[in-house]
Amino acid sequence: MKIKKYLAPSILIVISLILNGCSLIGLGIGAVTDAIKPDYKAVKYGHFQNLKKGDEIKISLKKGDSIVGNFLKFEPPFQNTYYYRYQNYLKSFHISDQFPRLDEEIVIFTTDGEKKEENFLGFGKEDIFYQVKQSLVEHIQLRKVKRITSANGYLFKINRISEFIQKPDFPIFDKSELTNLPKLFLFTKQATKSFSLDEIEQVALETDKNGKMTGFLVGLPIDLFILYRIITNPPGVSLSGTW
Repeated sequence: MKIKKYLAPSILIVISLILNGCSLIGLGIGAVTDAIKPDYKAVKYGHFQNLKKGDEIKISLKKGDSIVGNFLKFEPPFQNTYYYRYQNYLKSFHISDQFPRLDEEIVIFTTDGEKKEENFLGFGKEDIFYQVKQSLVEHIQLRKVKRITSANGYLFKINRISEFIQKPDFPIFDKSELTNLPKLFLFTKQATKSFSLDEIEQVALETDKNGKMTGFLVGLPIDLFILYRIITNPPGVSLSGTW
């Protein structure tokens, strides 16, 4: 029996595998997974240093504009600014989890029943400073604050904060230091641009969409194994058959 007789059916089966095999099923599932993923995912301020040069990012500004470009660098402020003094003080006393992070979105509940959702800027001796959406710096006396929480509801204890603020070495916020806020740099096709934290509403990183490739690679070994069995044992040909 000659194998040529079965060559055509084998080719048809191989083509069928290529068109309908596991690799294409995986490719289809991966395509669906990619399609439902958002194009960009928000990056928290504390993770800016994890961005890699060349990463595509989208910066949404508080004034309403959005800029898409490639991450260049994140430039912290000088070490004598409030940013560093505040962060280092909290770390030295191991109380970072008891105070809001700078530029973190917080919710302030006042004794008058008001609710303010703003970005935290710092503490004065008797006040808490925050930034509203229009980039204006405002403050409220701590004695008028009933409670402070993070955006996701984590409670910062007012009594504990007030206790530390009264210490002589606690870093006090000065509005003049806003010009020294950290800056994030990116480059676009037009030019290199930089934005300070008081300008930025959100930084988002381009989402990796590797679902199609992953699905294809998962299914491919199965298809290759089936293809190998077809080639080594064509339909209708016994392994002990005569030629």
